[in-house]
Amino acid sequence: MDASGQCFEWSLVKDERAMSNPWVAGLRLAAIVLLSLVMLAGSAVLNLIPDGRRAHHKRARRWSKTWMRATLGILGVRIVVRGPLPPVGSFLAPNHLGYLDPLGIGAVIPCAFVVAAETARWPGIGALLRASRQVFLERFDRGKQLAHTSHDIRRRLAHGEAVCAFLEGTSTDGSCVLPFHPALLESAIRLSAPVVPIAVHWSAINPKIDIGEDVAYWKDHVFRRHAWRLLGLSGIRCEIVFGNPILSSGADRKVLAALLRARVLELLRPGSLTEVCTGHPFPSGGARGTNLAEDAISVPLADPSVQS
Repeated sequence: MDASGQCFEWSLVKDERAMSNPWVAGLRLAAIVLLSLVMLAGSAVLNLIPDGRRAHHKRARRWSKTWMRATLGILGVRIVVRGPLPPVGSFLAPNHLGYLDPLGIGAVIPCAFVVAAETARWPGIGALLRASRQVFLERFDRGKQLAHTSHDIRRRLAHGEAVCAFLEGTSTDGSCVLPFHPALLESAIRLSAPVVPIAVHWSAINPKIDIGEDVAYWKDHVFRRHAWRLLGLSGIRCEIVFGNPILSSGADRKVLAALLRARVLELLRPGSLTEVCTGHPFPSGGARGTNLAEDAISVPLADPSVQS
């Protein structure tokens, strides 16, 4: 990791990779598809009950937690949880390696995730995201859509719903943590909502499973190929570490973003990060994930308006 917090590709490539079993991958894929169809059908029936949007959101959180736990069970992923669970109405700020992160976090605590709006239009996955009532953000609209998303986050937090946003704005191989973008933190600050740093750490029993390539989804990975290989791997472990809530009342969002990143770095297992990185995951400037509409700015980590 360099002084700016950028992540870079490893200069060394493993000679051997773990074998992905195509039969296991096929069975797991079929099980996940069947599970998703059953859950979608049940959600559609329950949503016919005219008991208001808030009740629908509450059911959606339970629905998505059940689906995520079951999906991780099908994948054979073991979840380990450390630290105090966040209080109701918390804004969650984890590091980000890829599409498995929401499954790990959502399987532990019911929450809505801030996701790119175009994912709602993806075949299959889009239906799941809409049914689970996630928070959608247009990646390339820095004005009206960001304001709409911020309003949605505030409304959910005010109703006691936890909201999770990957403030790095992209995914990495897990060797370092990028600077956190502060824009969406304004929603939590306006409500004085607790903000919780979360460290997500992936590991595997088989040393030939390369977390940076087989679990993390970043740089030029192709989703279908990456997901199919992952479906055929076994012995993957996810450790979710919750930090103590930070009081956001009156905080400067840039200072708060820097403090959250520092806390996440503290929570990550010693030895899981590199001190020096050697290349950027997106040399052309592209990135996977959501553009959170503000560039990160280095700021001091001490500020009397941010309390821990």
